[in-house]
Amino acid sequence: MRKTFLTVVILALAAGLITGETRQEAQQKQKSYMLVFDIIEYSPQLKEAVKRFFDTVLQPGDQLIIVTPGRMIGFSPQKLKTQKKELIPGILDQLKNDISMGSVKYRTTMEEMKRVVQQLSGASPSEGLGVKEILVTYTQHRQSLGGLRQDLEGKLMKYVDIFRRVKGENHLLMFMEKEYRPIPDKKTMGRLREAPTVSFSAAEAFIEENYKPTISLDRLIAGFKYANVRFHFLYLEGKTARSRQGVDYLENSGDIYEIFTKLAKATGGIKLTSSKTSVFVDQVDQVVEGKVTVEVVDERMEKEKEKEKN
Repeated sequence: MRKTFLTVVILALAAGLITGETRQEAQQKQKSYMLVFDIIEYSPQLKEAVKRFFDTVLQPGDQLIIVTPGRMIGFSPQKLKTQKKELIPGILDQLKNDISMGSVKYRTTMEEMKRVVQQLSGASPSEGLGVKEILVTYTQHRQSLGGLRQDLEGKLMKYVDIFRRVKGENHLLMFMEKEYRPIPDKKTMGRLREAPTVSFSAAEAFIEENYKPTISLDRLIAGFKYANVRFHFLYLEGKTARSRQGVDYLENSGDIYEIFTKLAKATGGIKLTSSKTSVFVDQVDQVVEGKVTVEVVDERMEKEKEKEKN
């Protein structure tokens, strides 16, 4: 069923032409966009991003696919030309619904991890679990959390395969929400480090980056370049995770951040870390119009270089 749907989307995009122009002329002007939302929580900023994209970036003859956490939606140039404004409310409703439905397991896993951390801090009853058993339970939840983002490379290569079948200039806009994982507060971690029987296991469970996505960056770069796709990456800052009840929060998506940053740089796209989705869309528009020369800078690496100098 999914293969049939993708085939329909591809054929619809490949067949889209601007009325009154030859196929070659249309392909030279035509731009194809894919908006991918890897989002856990819907926010008004997403509404602003979609509206801004339709108002300022999308032009007559362009093609569009929107990927929500639950589905892929394709729009032909003709439909975008005649019904562009009318499409926005339906897209936003679908995006909101799919984000809510798609993040149920994620939110449940996060709540379980928080509950386990609170058991260690004494903020909630231990329910008879010892420290070692709690660490094992937390590690299992971390593995479940990592499993929710499995086959990321496969998904991206499927998007590349769609772009390969259409002509013109291609852009993929990735909206990815920054992820935070609950860990014990400093006081609790200090207590665990002082316990010889669990100090190593506690550091491994809570602090170490024991989940690494199996992604071939070289393969992604080669695929995106071959399909003439610019990868634009917004690392979306959602609600600030506040420490309370013995729980701190640690950024848990830094590994993917680094991969996507490098992919954006290699393909001539932009990378932005911000909560302002409209700024991201505006910057993509500047690239599309050829008004700026893109040079993506990895902010973390630059900060490390400054530390070394000082």
